[in-house]
Amino acid sequence: MRAWARARAAGQRKPGNLVVRGQASRINGAEQAGRMTTPSIEERARTIERLIWESDRVTVDELAQLFGTSTVTVRQDLAALEASGRVKRVRGGAVRPADSADSRAFDFRARQQQREKQAIAERAAALVQDGDALMLDCSTTAYHLARRLRGRQNLVVFTNGLRVAQALSENPTTTVLMPGGTVHATAQSLVGHFPETLNGLGRMQRVFFGPWAVSAEHGYLDINSAEADTKRRMIETCDQAIAIFDSTKSSHFAFIPFAGLAEVAISITDSGLPESLADAMRQAGQEIITVTVPVPDDPAAG
Repeated sequence: MRAWARARAAGQRKPGNLVVRGQASRINGAEQAGRMTTPSIEERARTIERLIWESDRVTVDELAQLFGTSTVTVRQDLAALEASGRVKRVRGGAVRPADSADSRAFDFRARQQQREKQAIAERAAALVQDGDALMLDCSTTAYHLARRLRGRQNLVVFTNGLRVAQALSENPTTTVLMPGGTVHATAQSLVGHFPETLNGLGRMQRVFFGPWAVSAEHGYLDINSAEADTKRRMIETCDQAIAIFDSTKSSHFAFIPFAGLAEVAISITDSGLPESLADAMRQAGQEIITVTVPVPDDPAAG
């Protein structure tokens, strides 16, 4: 059984630590995550597509266990995804389309809600001053932020994002630090060996991170255990944690919580954030910064 299937199964059985890829990953909300409501068709489709990018193949039985649905429902989901060219069905599950490439997954995600991500990144960049010591994760919103930090001077930035590091390195005054580990191609990131890299580094001022999903009950979540563990370690190493995400993340499905709402000081998002989630964030002590997303020019307008 794959790591993500074991994670959900463990959440359904009992709380506690999840053993993922030979390492103990602390999942504080495992029991709660196992009781999350059944995801919608759109949420299941997004999750299936990313899991296939992550692990090359998914099985019907694993997906049914993960989503808490029947195998018939999963087969219907896979048939719809195949019809749109997003997966290729095989006996017992599905694999990537033959013409897929790892780097395309990141580029595709970077274009989703692009105007929202750019506005959020612009606002986040305003919090960064010359000489700051920061952490950025590998999220596409962090990548947009990195592109807007190229004018800052003498930054020290730790990141596990390959694209983030590439954008930051265009400024010769920026010191870019990266962990060792394994390349996670679909996320364009490095995972693993995080503690060894941080030895002697000391605490950083703040971390900017992008979650796969946000929940009032479960906080910030991901669907990849290694990425979730990296984000958690980043948050623990910084004096201030800042979440940067567009409001569609409030409707995404994920099952590995890595930070509670109270562990994050600021969330920067757009005006589509549900008020119930915003209230939960404020009750947890967060500051919410809401950005205005520019409306694209209407070519039909005079």
